[in-house]
Amino acid sequence: MTTYTANEQRIFNMIADESLSGGLLDVSDIARADEMTVAQIKGVVSSLVQKGRIMADEDCLWPIHSEYGPCFWCDYVAEGEEEFITDDEVA
Repeated sequence: MTTYTANEQRIFNMIADESLSGGLLDVSDIARADEMTVAQIKGVVSSLVQKGRIMADEDCLWPIHSEYGPCFWCDYVAEGEEEFITDDEVA
């Protein structure tokens, strides 16, 4: 089982939640909503990319769903199929 930091959990869940509502976030969006610096957020994003939880393109961060891949979760993920990082996965 992959473990995550509290920052990874918070940032991933923010990205996934935004995707469920039909939106996308980038690093600057997250920086406006979080107390971390842009450099810190980029480090967390890099770690989440390496762990296969998000895909970063030139403008947006896509949460990766185990069944549907990187996508707008609002279009593919049914209620109850959400894959947030839970407290049990945080070390």
